[in-house]
Amino acid sequence: FGFSADYWQHHHKVSDKNTHCDRYRRQNIYHTIQLFQKILSNINSCRERHNQRPTKNIRFQERKKETMSRYKLNKMASIVQKMENYLPKTFHPLGYSLLFNNMVKLAGTAGIKVNNMSRQEVEVYLKNRKSIQNHIGGLHACSMALAAESATGIVVGMNVPDTHIPLIKSMNVDFVKRCQGDIRVKASLSDEDFVRIHEEDRGDVTVQVHVEDESGNEPIKAEMIWAWVNKNRARQKKDN
Repeated sequence: FGFSADYWQHHHKVSDKNTHCDRYRRQNIYHTIQLFQKILSNINSCRERHNQRPTKNIRFQERKKETMSRYKLNKMASIVQKMENYLPKTFHPLGYSLLFNNMVKLAGTAGIKVNNMSRQEVEVYLKNRKSIQNHIGGLHACSMALAAESATGIVVGMNVPDTHIPLIKSMNVDFVKRCQGDIRVKASLSDEDFVRIHEEDRGDVTVQVHVEDESGNEPIKAEMIWAWVNKNRARQKKDN
């Protein structure tokens, strides 16, 4: 075809060079794929070990359940548990409210609703109604104090053994902001206080309580100290 010997010699050299480059690229691609496979394998094994190992929150919840299961339910907690098993979850707040308002008539008169009721946390709701307003249209100071006292009393009452009775010992309320609309009150017990109530024959506890209005502010700061005493001792003091 008229190509010289020098051309064919040069053509074979270029062809050999391209073949060598292709082989080198294929080897690089193969090693890269192997490297990514090893990385993915290590990631998957780490995920499996992480899933098998319980997180701190799960371990904390498990310890809390073990602590709570050591102590027998009192009469109030047993009634709540039976009600929860019988009623659908959407009707639980109605059941909590009927149970508590039947025990404490003043709470029913004020219209306190119990949204959540457990042995370590309670939430109550109080609607701003005209019958419990003050002279400027907000919730009356006494009605907010009643809501805080009710929430803390429920969480203590859910834990005090049937051989004892809970009593409010001290109530300190600071009114820091004007209340706007309805309020929600959350009360909770620490693990240490939970154990003390079940194991000590008598004592007192400062229950954590948080009051929040519709604007997200905290209109009052409350400190509720509850005590528990043996029923027989309380009767002896009453007779004396």
